[in-house]
Amino acid sequence: MKSFNQNDDDKDIGIFKNRSDGTRLRVSSEEECIKKMMQRFGSYDIFGVHEENRLFSIASKDVATNDITDDLLTFKCRGQTLLKEFAERRLKEQNDEFYAPILKVQSKTFAYLYKEPVSKKQKVTKILKANRKLMQRLFNADNSGRAVKNSIGTST
Repeated sequence: MKSFNQNDDDKDIGIFKNRSDGTRLRVSSEEECIKKMMQRFGSYDIFGVHEENRLFSIASKDVATNDITDDLLTFKCRGQTLLKEFAERRLKEQNDEFYAPILKVQSKTFAYLYKEPVSKKQKVTKILKANRKLMQRLFNADNSGRAVKNSIGTST
């Protein structure tokens, strides 16, 4: 019994549904369309990063700075040296308590790109995150013809 839109396993339907799909003219025209599409993708610079040796975030397409690259690629070595120093200091000096934690070092990540100073006097920084609701409101306001500056002022 054959179900809807199901083919028998014994019957090989092949790649092409009819004879005109397999002609050289049809195949070459489809290849040309694919080449044009690839050129358009390249001209719009959709994929972004051209330097293959640079780290970039897959989610945000941000390219890492040299500081972030160094921190991310050398975290294992830095962690091992911190552990060795901590163990030597604990065994030799015995000033630390037995259950004292290892000192943490704040490594730079992609979130570091979005840190902005909140107050200059206290030197406090805050990580800015994208607010989807705010962006949605801005797009809706722009599409409805309202001035975007007015909608920014009312959202805070």
